[in-house]
Formats: sequence, C-alpha cells, structure tokens
Amino acid sequence: MITLGTRIDLKHLVATPIGMMVRVTATLKEVDGRKLVFAVEAYDEKEKISECTHERFIVTKSRFLEKVAEKAKG
Repeated sequence: MITLGTRIDLKHLVATPIGMMVRVTATLKEVDGRKLVFAVEAYDEKEKISECTHERFIVTKSRFLEKVAEKAKG
C-alpha cells in the first residue's frame, strides 16, 4: 500500500526572506475509508506563513503502477 496526494488547498499568508529557516508541521485530522486529510502549517522564524489542507488516498501500489504502465503504452 502507498498513499497518493489528490488535493491541496493552500493559503499563503506572508513572505519569508531568503535564508530564513522554515518549519512545517502536518497533523492527520481525518480518516474516511482510504482518504486521509491533513492540516499543514508553515512558520518562519517570526510567524505563521502558510496553512493548508492536504488530502491523500491509500492505494494498492502494484495496481497503481499497472495503471501508469498502461497509460504509458498509449
């Protein structure tokens, strides 16, 4: 099993100067069957710079790779 990102809803709050350190945290907020929903926040050394909701789905790796290979064949 693997997870695939399917959606990102990102809100950019403020700019960060080049060279400033950035810290990002992700918290699993919801599990709905195979769907995982994360709350993501980013902070620079002074303040929160971004917030995001990120959705991922749990899928069977071999099945996913088969579908990708089929698509590549045309």
